[in-house]
Amino acid sequence: MKKESSSALLRLKDPDQNDENEDPQQKACRQAEIAIRTLESGCKSKSPSIQIVAIDTLCKVLAHAQYLGNTPDPDEENPNRLAIDRVLQSVADAFQGVNTDENVQLQIIKALLTAVSSSHIAVHETTLLNSVRTIYNIHLASKSLVNQTTARATLTQILSLVFSRMETAALEEIEYIQVSKF
Repeated sequence: MKKESSSALLRLKDPDQNDENEDPQQKACRQAEIAIRTLESGCKSKSPSIQIVAIDTLCKVLAHAQYLGNTPDPDEENPNRLAIDRVLQSVADAFQGVNTDENVQLQIIKALLTAVSSSHIAVHETTLLNSVRTIYNIHLASKSLVNQTTARATLTQILSLVFSRMETAALEEIEYIQVSKF
C-alpha cells in the first residue's frame, strides 16, 4: 500500500504529465484518475484506519465531481462495465460482515449514498443492486444501533430517489412521444 501511494504521488508531481494549457477541470479529473487505483487498494486494506481514509477520500472525489468514472472498464463477466462500477465495487467489498469496523461501515454507507444520489454519476443495474445489497447487509450485520439506523434511512433515501428518477424518466418519455407525433 505504501509503495502504491508513493508511486501515485510521484505521478501526480511529474512535470512531464502537467500541461500548462490544460483546463483545470481536465487536470483535476486526470489527477483523480491517477489516485483512484491507490484509493481502491486502500479500500481492500485490512487496516480500518486506511479503509476509512480511502473510502472517505473516494466519497469526496465523487461528491465534488472530480471523478465521473464514465470510461469503459470491462471485465469478463460484464463487458459493459464502467470505471465507476469498479470503484463502487471496491467500496462495497470493504464490508466483510459483522467483523467490519463500525467507522468503516459508516464510510461505506456514506460513499454509496453519495454515488447513487449524485446527479453527475450514473449508477445503474448491477452496481445499484450491489450498493443497496451492501447497505442492507450492513443494516442486518452491524452491532451498532447508529449504523443500523443510518443504513435503514439510507436505503429509504436511495429507493425513494430511484423511484423518483423512474417516474421522471417515464414522464419525459411520454412528453417525447407526444411531441414526436406532431
